Amino acid sequence: MTIGEIIKKFRENNFVTMDEFAQKSGLSKGYISMLEKNENPKTKLPIMPTTKTLQAVAKALNISVSELMDELNEKPASMDIIPIDKLVAVPVVGLVRAGYGGLAFECDMGSETVDANVLRGYEKNDFFYLRVKGDSMEPRLYEGDLVLVRKQTSIDSGSYGVVTIDDEEGVVKIVEYDKNSITLISQNHNYPPRKFIGADVERIRVIGKVIESKSKFI
Repeated sequence: MTIGEIIKKFRENNFVTMDEFAQKSGLSKGYISMLEKNENPKTKLPIMPTTKTLQAVAKALNISVSELMDELNEKPASMDIIPIDKLVAVPVVGLVRAGYGGLAFECDMGSETVDANVLRGYEKNDFFYLRVKGDSMEPRLYEGDLVLVRKQTSIDSGSYGVVTIDDEEGVVKIVEYDKNSITLISQNHNYPPRKFIGADVERIRVIGKVIESKSKFI
């Protein structure tokens, strides 16, 4: 059973409107609608609620998170979330820079959970979430979305990565390599590709590879 099915069943059995459930949970009506449809309108993929969402839904249902998890586990094949004991907290940062002293983060934005399997083979400290700024990567990434980044100094051509230019604030781009150049590509066609040739290639520093993204609705 998905979390959306649980919410819808509760609303129908207790004659609770979506507006009333939103008020009880503290979630937005739009997000509850998406949970019930079990589809992210941007990616068309099933919704993956955060731990905060699970807590909010459990509160509105007047049950514990553990009881909510029991309901979700009734049909494992259709479960749309990861069990809490399989989640790992990764810091969320709003800014990353690279300098001779190493990486510098703005780490006052809390944390977000990720499936422990995603981190398999690496240390937890090899990862961080970066909150997207601006609209240069729309429609793939929107401002406020989170991208999970694995720290590494090189990535394959055509991959999504976090890079710095002249050791300034890191940005998310598609990184393409040529024999003597690096091109940073935005998804939004209003932002033309930036090509760095010859010695200018040294201005680019790869911070890490984007592993996955999360859209934030609340």
